[in-house]
Amino acid sequence: MYRIGELSNLTGIKVPTIRYFEQVGLIEHTDRNEGNQRLYKNAELDQLRFIKRGRELGFTQAELKVLLGKGEAHSPNCGEVFQLAQNHLESVREKIKDLRKIEKHLKEVSKQCEKAASSECPIINALYAKP
Repeated sequence: MYRIGELSNLTGIKVPTIRYFEQVGLIEHTDRNEGNQRLYKNAELDQLRFIKRGRELGFTQAELKVLLGKGEAHSPNCGEVFQLAQNHLESVREKIKDLRKIEKHLKEVSKQCEKAASSECPIINALYAKP
């Protein structure tokens, strides 16, 4: 059994975030000891590690709930997980495209700025410009 501070140290997840994950149903509410401290089992430790890795991969809370089988009548099967991952991958690809557009635009504006010795800044002007 782990107290919340120990769980935080083991997972690298801050205490308020662990409480939040409990509040939104990503992990189960736990028992408390006589001192009213939360006590967590290995299952919660494993779930928090899963959640942390899932967040690093960009999965949303809703997606993580599905992957963990929370709020569902059943745990997802491999086909459902595959479809969720494919949808997420498509979303990631769209974000990458958007980031490449942003990179290109910032690169172009920055080049103008390097050449400008005037008091007007091309980057500031670009931010004021209509898309």
